[in-house]
Amino acid sequence: MFWRVRRDQNFLIAITHHLPFSHYDFLKIGHFWTDVSLKDIAYELDINSGLPIPNIFPSSLHPVLLMDDKSFSLLGRFFSRSDFFVYDGKIESEHLNIVACKTAISGFDYDRSEYQRYDLAPPKDRIKKINKLRLRPNFATSYDLFRLSDEWALEFELIASDAFKSEYEAGRLTGLRFVAAC
Repeated sequence: MFWRVRRDQNFLIAITHHLPFSHYDFLKIGHFWTDVSLKDIAYELDINSGLPIPNIFPSSLHPVLLMDDKSFSLLGRFFSRSDFFVYDGKIESEHLNIVACKTAISGFDYDRSEYQRYDLAPPKDRIKKINKLRLRPNFATSYDLFRLSDEWALEFELIASDAFKSEYEAGRLTGLRFVAAC
């Protein structure tokens, strides 16, 4: 079974201001990251919310995960393949592991999913918002974390395998929730 990875709204979020790049840049391949230093990637906690601090902060634009050292150590085997960019960052004064998923696979089920399309000028046929995401029947892959490649809006959806979800739950980590995608 596969799961749509979402932010658990019972936990604090990480915010950033004035990044010299967008979250989508995390997914670009090339020399972009060779010159990025720790000081360039900094997040702050939204302490005014009164919510507890999680181990993993999903980015506002998936599929970038901001992880503390405990969660990265526990889940690191999932990020050891060449399918991810992993960067150092910081949140307040604490070290932060920034993990961006490169792998994108076609698998979105247009018939069983619930979504809205743009109804104005181009891209009028593209997906605007996904309410319920479903993968095609009999969908299979060896990847434990991946993005969907079917449309631009789907590239920001992070999908996890049962193995990833089980390891996350066994480690009693916080910050994510999983919604069935099959």
